[in-house]
Amino acid sequence: MSAPSEEEEYARLVMEAQPEWLRAEVKRLSHELAETTREKIQAAEYGLAVLEEKHQLKLQFEELEVDYEAIRSEMEQLKEVFPFLCCKMPWAHPVRKALESAIDPSALERHCCWAGS
Repeated sequence: MSAPSEEEEYARLVMEAQPEWLRAEVKRLSHELAETTREKIQAAEYGLAVLEEKHQLKLQFEELEVDYEAIRSEMEQLKEVFPFLCCKMPWAHPVRKALESAIDPSALERHCCWAGS
């Protein structure tokens, strides 16, 4: 004969137990179940909050990416036009100095009469 399994032993104890013990066991198990349920709900709420934050960050990233592309495109256009404007507007000299690092120096030399000054 094999030894009784854990479930069989538990069933035997339940059958032989006094009603007070059974009530205490039911109460203990009910409290455990309630605590576990609260923990699962809390974990689910946390998971939903993380997903919402991830979604918001993704939207923010997409907006920043669009803004970056618009600014990059505008900068490229300015790089193309700026050397021509400098020749026609000598007062733009300080602006040229400020943007010189962003513009191809050879473009300034080709298109601007005061390049390198």
